[in-house]
Amino acid sequence: MKFNIFRYIEKILWQELLTEEDYKKTFGDEPLMKLVASMVGLERTAANELFSEFLTDQSLNSNQMAFVSLIVDHVVENGMLDKTILNDHLFNKQGNIIKRFDGKLEAVEKIVNQMY
Repeated sequence: MKFNIFRYIEKILWQELLTEEDYKKTFGDEPLMKLVASMVGLERTAANELFSEFLTDQSLNSNQMAFVSLIVDHVVENGMLDKTILNDHLFNKQGNIIKRFDGKLEAVEKIVNQMY
């Protein structure tokens, strides 16, 4: 299993520094990943590493790879991926995710869950 830095930070934060309630009092509903990424930035190399399993997956077609690249671009720019944006035109102009990843829905789940 791949190391997920955001889950590690969350574990340290909740167990050693403060509670999740304290965090919500200070930052509201701001997702932790977005806060961390906005503080330290998320460089393209880090995003590429996070999604490297999918960026090098030879079983994905060019349309599917383009989708993964859109996600990487979005994560670099915004620090996180909100699942609801996958329905936005930028992500579905080549067809919805179900059709785009026909027969490979487990890959979509892995891609989206990579950030959580």
